[in-house]
Amino acid sequence: MWNTILTRSLGIRYPIIQAPMAGGPSTPQLVAAVSNAGGLGSLGCGYLTPDGIRDEIRSTRKLTDKPFAVALFTPGKSDPPSPSIIQEASRLLDPYRKELGLPLSPPSPTKFGEALEEQLQVILEEKPPVFAFTFGVPPEGFLRECRKRGIWTMGTATNAAEVRLMRDSPDPVSRYGVLSLLSYLAGSRNHLVLL
Repeated sequence: MWNTILTRSLGIRYPIIQAPMAGGPSTPQLVAAVSNAGGLGSLGCGYLTPDGIRDEIRSTRKLTDKPFAVALFTPGKSDPPSPSIIQEASRLLDPYRKELGLPLSPPSPTKFGEALEEQLQVILEEKPPVFAFTFGVPPEGFLRECRKRGIWTMGTATNAAEVRLMRDSPDPVSRYGVLSLLSYLAGSRNHLVLL
C-alpha cells in the first residue's frame, strides 16, 4: 500500500482513480476490477435514472467489498434551450444525418437530463464509499449530509471558474470533508489531485 492521504483515507492500496465514464463504459464489472486490484473504481452515473444508479451501486457491491466511487454531474439550475435554438441545432445536424441515412429533424427531446435531486437522494440512501461530482457543486447541505453518512466526497473542476465556484459555494467543498479536488490541466487529459 502506498502511504498517501488518499490511500489511507479510503483504504485503497494505490493512489489510482479510474475515471467515471458516464454513458456506459464504467460498468460495475470494470469498477469492481479496479477496486479489487487496489485502486478506486468509479461508476459514471450522470446520465442514469435514480433506479439505474441504485442498480449500478448494488451490482458493484455484489462484485467487490472494496471502496468505489459514484459520480454525478452537478451543473446547478439552468433553463433548457429555447425551441428556436433546438430547431437551429437540428437544422445544422441534418446534413450529417442525411449522410448517415438517419431521419432528418427528429422530434425535440422532452427532457434534457435526470432530476439531480432524485439522483442525489439515491446517493444518501445507498451510501457508496465515495461520491464524486463535476461541472459545478451539489446543492447546499448535500456534502454535509454525505459526511454524516460516512461518504467521502471528491470534486472535479474542469476550469478555473469551477474551482472558484467550489471555493465560494455556500457549502465550501473544503469545509465538508472533500477528500480531493481533481483539476484538468490546460486542456490535457491529465488530472492533478490536490489534497
